[in-house]
This record gives sequence, C-alpha cells and structure tokens, in this order.
Amino acid sequence: MKFNKRITEGNLLQLFICFSCCLLMACGGAGGSKNDGGLNPVKEPPGMVITRANFRDTDGDKGTIGGELNLSISSQDRDLVSDGITLRIYWAHNEVRSGEIWFELDNLTVDSRDMATVLLPDATQVPSNVNALKLYLSNDAGESREGLIVRFHDFSGNSLLSGPGGNEAQSWYYGIDRAKIPVHQTNDNSPVCVFDNGLVSVVDMENQRDESLHTGSNKNQANQADDLLFAPYSFQCGPDIVNEFREISDEYGVWTYSTLNDSMFYGTIVYDAFLST
Repeated sequence: MKFNKRITEGNLLQLFICFSCCLLMACGGAGGSKNDGGLNPVKEPPGMVITRANFRDTDGDKGTIGGELNLSISSQDRDLVSDGITLRIYWAHNEVRSGEIWFELDNLTVDSRDMATVLLPDATQVPSNVNALKLYLSNDAGESREGLIVRFHDFSGNSLLSGPGGNEAQSWYYGIDRAKIPVHQTNDNSPVCVFDNGLVSVVDMENQRDESLHTGSNKNQANQADDLLFAPYSFQCGPDIVNEFREISDEYGVWTYSTLNDSMFYGTIVYDAFLST
C-alpha cells in the first residue's frame, strides 16, 4: 500500500483553517462559560434585611403624604444592601399589599450607623382604604418574598398656631419661646381652626364625661372615645392664628394659661418620640 506524501498548497491552507477553527472554538467555549458566571453572580432575590422602619408624614394636606422614611438595616447584611439593591414601596391595608409599585429607588444607600433615609415626595396621593406602606427589596434575580409593613397617619397640620402655655410658676408663648403648634385650618370663606392635625386630637370636654365609658358594659376592653359627641376643639380663625382659650385659675393663681395649647403641642412631641423608638 502506498501513501501519497505530496502536500499541495491548497491542502496546506485547508489544514491551517481547520486547525484555527478548532482552536478558536476551544478557547471561546472555555472563556464563554467563565464570563457568564461573572456577569450574572446573583442567583436569588434578597431577603428582608430591613429590621425596623418608620415614616412621619410632613405634608400638611389631607389625602396626601410626603416626608422621611427611615430604615434600620441588619448589620450582618450590610454588604448585601451596598451591592446595588433596590427599594420598592407598595400601598397596604391591614398588612395586605394593594396595587402596583408607586415608589422605587435604585442603589439604596446605608450610612455608618446601618441606617438609610429615603425622602418620599410631597403631594403623593393616598388611595382610599390605605393605612400603611409595604416595603420590598429587589435585585437582578427578583423581589424579596417577604415585605415589611410601615403604618402611618395622614398629617393634616396645614397651619401654625400661636398662644400662651404653661402656668404661673413657669410660662411660655408658642411662637416666641417655643415652636408654633400645627393644627388644621379649613379652606373656606369662614375658616375654622381644628385641634386635630392627623397625629393628635385634643377635645375640650367642658368638665363633662362620656357616660358610655362608665356603664361597665365594656369591661376588659379598651375605651372607645365618642368622636361625634366630643369633637376636637375648634374656633373661627384668620390668617394669624392665636388661641388664648382655656385658662384655669383661682384665688391661688393661674394653674394653666391654656390646657388646650399645651396638650396639642406636647401630644405631637410624644407622637414623634414614640415613632422614633
């Protein structure tokens, strides 16, 4: 048996092309699998690493919200959040998510205290039958399975009130010695100022009592105030809102210059204090 040992230029060119293709396929295949792993490192959605959150509405109009949403992040999961994670916010009622995403923030930033502050825009319309936000985290693999409920109250303190406070031993004036008091002013021809700012409501019971709370029929249950029988204190007001009503004094002196003003001011402070704890 004889072999033809002669290799022509055409045969040599064919061998070179075949060898080059095999080499490229081998290199390309190995390189491709490594790059795919590097480009898609995320394999599953994030867990809910937000341990606590609170939102204080500072938009004074009824039916709209806006203000700071404060988040606490689990310290052991800090690296997860810093690696390009997205915050998604839905509306909720009684912990049940409602509707579509209405706010989304890419690359949530966490500070050295493992805290994140997100500013929700003013004039955000709140749907009916909604009393909470529901927070989710997401990455390239999807959205966290669990959401975090953040309840809120619709702040309606669209006006600031001045007036006296304290007693004869120590007195002050809201608007001079201390900050003015947020109350709600109706928007009509004869505006009324109401001691209800959506966070705190103050009632002047005029030395009466709610008899339904003293009948004994609600034993072992929380008292339910009758808001129709005892509505928040209100009065007609103008552009410069001042309340000097409800001074209590006797032959011994002034016990309080305005229990209404003090109750409204400190009630709002207590609300904010509990919100931040």
